[in-house]
Amino acid sequence: MSHRFLVLGSQGFLGQSVLRKLAELDFNVLDVDLIGSPSHNIDLINGFGDLETLISTYKPEYILNLAAISSQQACLNNSSMVYPLNVQFVDKLAQLCRIYEVKSLVHASTEWIYGPGPITINSCEHPVFSYNLNLDLYSRSKLDSELILHRNSESFTDNHTKIIIYRFGIIYGNDQTYSNCAVDYFLKKSFNSHELKAKQPNSARCFVSLDDITELLSETPEITSKLMQTNKILQTFNIQGPRPYSLENIINYL
Repeated sequence: MSHRFLVLGSQGFLGQSVLRKLAELDFNVLDVDLIGSPSHNIDLINGFGDLETLISTYKPEYILNLAAISSQQACLNNSSMVYPLNVQFVDKLAQLCRIYEVKSLVHASTEWIYGPGPITINSCEHPVFSYNLNLDLYSRSKLDSELILHRNSESFTDNHTKIIIYRFGIIYGNDQTYSNCAVDYFLKKSFNSHELKAKQPNSARCFVSLDDITELLSETPEITSKLMQTNKILQTFNIQGPRPYSLENIINYL
């Protein structure tokens, strides 16, 4: 039987890549976003009842939550929406997953919860250990979304739903016109023979390929099956390259 996926926040470059991969695997997929051309156009903040109706009728086995205001600049530009979408929505979504016995809720988080970097932490610490760091609005909201999921997991005593948190590094490989990633930016500049400049050449982050993340998310049924064999309700994974690269490293490589 084909696996049933529900992808939230499907119209970004990661969501679009995931949809293509799930289609290749012939999975049964519905997707939700407020922009673009998803199968269901739903306002996740103000139309939460519509999302619940969709979940109750479609009965997805796996929900991939990619919905978020996902950069610091976007958070500053839409500050009133940050916590309703990045945190409060995640709380209500987790509760729906338990009510409708979704097998797993996969939540996209970020390595930015570790602070401004450079990142050297390879463990998957409880988010409370980052709570006193000086975080920007985006990072703080993603940290709080993780804390919310930990709190929800404590009530998931029936073990029907697993929660998987992926802390992604900076994603590169976006071939769209606009990208937040320094790797994509510098590649395009280099390809077009433009001069490469970096205001903070020693700033370093960990990176991860879009293709690798897409492959990982498509393997959610297998990962969930393995987690079902354990007593863990919530599992966190760092998904990033093995070492941080500075802007200077990237420019020198190019």
